[in-house]
Amino acid sequence: MAETYEGFKKEFEAIRKDTDKAADAIDKSTRVIGQTTGIIAEGVKELGLRIQELKDAGAKGAALKDFEGDAEVKKMTTSLDAYLKQVEKELTAITALHGGLMKSVKNRFNKLAKDLKAEIASRKKQVSTKLGTGNKSLPDMEKLLAEMTTYQDVKPYAVVEAYEPEPFSDHQKQFDRDVTRQLSQTKEVALSKLQEQMQEQALNVRVMAGNVNKVKSLHDEIMAECQNAEKAVASRDAKGLLAAKVSAARPMKQMKDLVDPYAEAMKDQFLKARIAESKDKGKIESNYQAMLKMMQEASAAFKKAAAETV
Repeated sequence: MAETYEGFKKEFEAIRKDTDKAADAIDKSTRVIGQTTGIIAEGVKELGLRIQELKDAGAKGAALKDFEGDAEVKKMTTSLDAYLKQVEKELTAITALHGGLMKSVKNRFNKLAKDLKAEIASRKKQVSTKLGTGNKSLPDMEKLLAEMTTYQDVKPYAVVEAYEPEPFSDHQKQFDRDVTRQLSQTKEVALSKLQEQMQEQALNVRVMAGNVNKVKSLHDEIMAECQNAEKAVASRDAKGLLAAKVSAARPMKQMKDLVDPYAEAMKDQFLKARIAESKDKGKIESNYQAMLKMMQEASAAFKKAAAETV
């Protein structure tokens, strides 16, 4: 029995709804994993500094287990393990969805496109079509097929089709590598890298002024995308909201990479002393405050947009 246009259209609408669900799940999972791995990375740095403090006090060891007798190290490792389990849980969930809903969406879409093409071809061969006396729904079917073809190349279907969940083992290996690297460093070496970088480049007033302009540009880009997210929420445009979130994530990371070293420098005693001695002390501090203010404003807007749903 030939399929009807209404049947094809109904199935396409159902596929689109499930695609939106899958894309939203990908967005949420990506945010959760990104935020959690960021916390882990910072936690590993703190763990490294604590271990170096123990080494400076005379403790010996080349492996993490050699320092777990210290209460602070034990507390840190317990916390880091909990965050790793969160990543594992999130990846397990999204991997299951990838093999379930996402696979179903792609299979149903391909089947629908194949069946629709076959139905269109069959109807074009019919005598009534040639005489122009029947198959009034044929133009609608052709339009639907064209719409499906276009839909493949835009969000959220393109996101779902291309998505591949990463294995948790990659995160565990990265964590182990980071811990090993921290264990191999001394506190003095770790700090001198920041000090050298900031003295030679970042606290140079000319370079810093350029970075302020870069932060301003990124700030404006993030705020514009956050406004797009607000508009998408108001119009209940799920695809538009997802696009705005994705577009804001890149400049947000770039801004963080620019501002974070300055935040670390302002807490470092050696660098604070160099700033206090500098003839450009006022410019350095005002530039930093300008970057920090833009970072805080953009971060708040990005966090709000990231939490929005339709």
